[in-house]
Amino acid sequence: MFIKPESEYVKRVTVALLPKHVDVLDRLAKLDDSNRSEQLRQILDSLYPTIEATVKAFEAAQAQKNEFEAKYAQIAVSDLEALRPELEKMQNAYLGAIARLEGHLAANDAGENPPLVTRG
Repeated sequence: MFIKPESEYVKRVTVALLPKHVDVLDRLAKLDDSNRSEQLRQILDSLYPTIEATVKAFEAAQAQKNEFEAKYAQIAVSDLEALRPELEKMQNAYLGAIARLEGHLAANDAGENPPLVTRG
């Protein structure tokens, strides 16, 4: 039977199990003259080192992923900043083209017929 160590606090949890799991726990408890809860505690206690190591590995992987994402975002920002002069140059060229088109449209609306300029 399970005896709670004085230095540990035992928490109660509710678990929903499949009937086949309950059946095997009942059979195991009968063989060991205990109960389902004791069997589950023993099983979890025996698996605890493996579960703890697995959780630590996943936590470390998550921390590395977060660190990688932060560094990648930093690199991406610096790459975009390097493109800024070229983007500003393109933006100015587009704004200039739009301004010329607006000028031609305004002249047409005013009845002026500026000469058609074609380049090419």
